[in-house]
Amino acid sequence: MSLSLHCTFYCCCHTLTGQIPSNLLLMRLGGPVWLAAITVAWGAVASAFALVKGPVSFMLLRLLLGLAESGSLPGTWYYISLFYPPHRTTVPYSLIETGITVSQVGLRVGQLLSLSICGATSADLG
Repeated sequence: MSLSLHCTFYCCCHTLTGQIPSNLLLMRLGGPVWLAAITVAWGAVASAFALVKGPVSFMLLRLLLGLAESGSLPGTWYYISLFYPPHRTTVPYSLIETGITVSQVGLRVGQLLSLSICGATSADLG
């Protein structure tokens, strides 16, 4: 089912409703407290996707996930900039981005493995 969401609209809403307030709260509450809170919220909302029953619950959870997710990477970058001088932030930033890339590659490899296992299993059963 297509929800007909335009990418530009979605990205603007994501930034305005999530990143700006999240970064303001990060500065007010501090990095350890705020980053831990949005990480726990992110995990709880992601787990709640197992309970999706229709498009309304999906869209509500997707909105909550976007709000929890939107402040994590900018908040991490900001928090790193507090500990490292500007000329030394490239290594921590690149390690974070490398971790994201490796996790995405691992996800794709896992998808291919599960597809091959499920394909072999359904062929054996059919």
